[in-house]
Amino acid sequence: MSAKCPKCSAPIFWASTARDKAMMMDAAASLRGDYRLIDRGAGMNPLAERVTPCSSVSAALKRYTCHFDTCKAK
Repeated sequence: MSAKCPKCSAPIFWASTARDKAMMMDAAASLRGDYRLIDRGAGMNPLAERVTPCSSVSAALKRYTCHFDTCKAK
């Protein structure tokens, strides 16, 4: 399901933090992203897990950026 940021209308999706808080993520993956997504099953937002950008493991991951960091309407 696609959604839009209520402030800037950019495409986003919702993920959850490790503490189960909702977090807006940019819809497109990014090489500069600092989160990877972990599927938690149907009906649940994916878990956003922070990754270290410089690690060799994170280079192979599809990474996403928290929309709060990129929102044009800050």
